Amino acid sequence: MRTRVAPQIRRLEVAGADTVVLTAGVVERLTGRYTVDIGRGTTVTRIPLETFDRRLVAAGLALHLQEFAGEAALVLRRDDGSEVTSAATGFTAPAVADRLPPGAVRDIVAGPMKLRAVIAGPPKRRRVQLLTVRDKNSKAVVRIELDAPAGSGATDALGGTVLTVSPVKGYERDGTRVLGLLSRLPGVAPVAAPDPEPAIKPPAALIERSTPAPQAVADVVSGYLAEMCANIPGLIDDIDTEFLHDYRVAVRRTRSTLKLSRPVLDPATVRHWEAEGKRLGDLTTPLRDLDVHLLGLPTMRGWLVSADPADLAPFEAHLRRRRATAHRELVRALGTRRSQEFLTDWTGELVETAGELSRITADELSRGCISRAHRRVVKLGSAIKADSPHEGLHTLRKRCKELRYALEMFTALHDPTTTGKAIADLKRLQDCLGRFQDAEVQQHAVRTFADEMAAGSAPASALLAMGELVTHLETDQAAARTDLGDAFARFVRPSSTARLQALGTEGSR
Repeated sequence: MRTRVAPQIRRLEVAGADTVVLTAGVVERLTGRYTVDIGRGTTVTRIPLETFDRRLVAAGLALHLQEFAGEAALVLRRDDGSEVTSAATGFTAPAVADRLPPGAVRDIVAGPMKLRAVIAGPPKRRRVQLLTVRDKNSKAVVRIELDAPAGSGATDALGGTVLTVSPVKGYERDGTRVLGLLSRLPGVAPVAAPDPEPAIKPPAALIERSTPAPQAVADVVSGYLAEMCANIPGLIDDIDTEFLHDYRVAVRRTRSTLKLSRPVLDPATVRHWEAEGKRLGDLTTPLRDLDVHLLGLPTMRGWLVSADPADLAPFEAHLRRRRATAHRELVRALGTRRSQEFLTDWTGELVETAGELSRITADELSRGCISRAHRRVVKLGSAIKADSPHEGLHTLRKRCKELRYALEMFTALHDPTTTGKAIADLKRLQDCLGRFQDAEVQQHAVRTFADEMAAGSAPASALLAMGELVTHLETDQAAARTDLGDAFARFVRPSSTARLQALGTEGSR
């Protein structure tokens, strides 16, 4: 592993030159103040690595797999030009962070990547040449890397050629001077920072307050369908668990938007597509539940007191076998004609069948949805007592989700500060209800898995360790239940209520 940090590294892009002309131009520009040693050129293959939603670019990072002379390395470049390199012989993409070679590169990118995998882009052959700049005392003060597309000869055009200027530590002033001199070369410009916005996110629908509500709903749902389509290839190829997660979020948002928009949509049309959305949600649930268990295993191992973390190895193996089966079944189900029909843009039906309901505007629909959803949450939450059955909490969680989607459905129509604070108020309550629900679901699942394993040849140590997990989950669920009172009290406090009323029908008066 090698780490190189240079605080004043700068990169320049050069157009309309060839390697010989450019090298001669660099030498000519620096002659008089410096001498330049021209190193031997090297041809390398660079394969860009990035997550599907471009999280590394958003974090100011660029990652490549670089191959040269039978060796491979991960090369990570920061916005300031500093580089970190880790050996990567045998590495293949796609790969999540814990599958990257151990070292500084993995340590840096693991945070931005989170649960996503890096995916390989098209390989590029590059010709790299190092120029060493020396002062009048023959001391190396600056290094220049000339990085150009590899062609069949030295006169190939250099579209995309980059000069990287790296001062030696202690000679930053010379680095600035060299950069200034090279900036005067013909066709030279600073390398532009890449667009940090995810390339796959569909553009937001352009909705105004006066837009007919059915048309606004159709535009929003079309965006969700586009997100579903964008995530299906990665889901099928099983690149990382976030493809399924994002697919499910888009399905859930579609269903919730249709439900919230019932007052302005044809009942038969909306019932049909709501049912189809529920079917897709149900199809994806088994695989997502298994993903959640596997992702949570490292945390679960930390819960164990009597058992050894290694005792959960048979549990992990069981989950992975079940997951492989669930993934195959989901891929088959998504390939059916019925599943494919949901991804076609059927949203035009929402407008065509709306009839007189098209007189209702997007603003009226949005405010009405927020008010109704808010009233339901307050009414249901106020009725929950210490001895209320669990079903009441689960229903409250669903109503909170509907309010969240109502707030997010037409965000462009409302003050972003007010909406953001309202969502933050709601999220605290959702987090508490989510802890309660997740603990209950996981308790049931772990017990079920233990029964399945006990019917086979699972060791007693694994079953005892799983019993500890259930006990811990019971404690977590009880704690979430205790915290619910305070969370709901914060949600209905005057400032939170005023914000939601301002966003609802009360705010339009």
